[in-house]
Amino acid sequence: MKKATITGELPGGFIGDLGQVFQGVVEGSEVALKISRHSGEKKIDGWRRELEKSKALSSLLPDTTAAYFDMVEVEGYETFPAFSMEIVHGYTVIDRKIGCLDAGCYRGLVTERTVEQLRSSLERAVSDGWHPGDVQYFILGREQKLNGRLRKCGDLILFDFSMWGIASDGDVDLYVQKLERLVGG
Repeated sequence: MKKATITGELPGGFIGDLGQVFQGVVEGSEVALKISRHSGEKKIDGWRRELEKSKALSSLLPDTTAAYFDMVEVEGYETFPAFSMEIVHGYTVIDRKIGCLDAGCYRGLVTERTVEQLRSSLERAVSDGWHPGDVQYFILGREQKLNGRLRKCGDLILFDFSMWGIASDGDVDLYVQKLERLVGG
């Protein structure tokens, strides 16, 4: 397993129910490190499944995802499952909390293009048998190359696929309608 070192917190830091994301280094490359909040061997299988799910969705939706890499052993967190992925420079949107967001923070960033990126990505995932659950994404705050593609400020990048399942209907329209509320800030 590759070794990783935490180098700091990511701007806007992200602490989820199951894990926390830090900035780090793996073999000389800067990455984001998602580390479980719980240690132990039993957690490793779940994190491996999340990483494999993330890689599959990143391959299916390369225009709206970052690249996911490997399970890693993080210095100081050796008993906590972790994996590495590209760092995304953007503003976090968690669908279940979208009603609490200040739309003004997204002024000029969220556009009809952003909404269409969400709609087309979710529809493609559903048509491939995925059920989007607990949809989370970034709105890019600047131009950035992710998953081998140059992305524009305001583009949408899906992340955290831990709650996505297979072979169920996803309510794409509901997710899209929530994001549309942020258009125009």
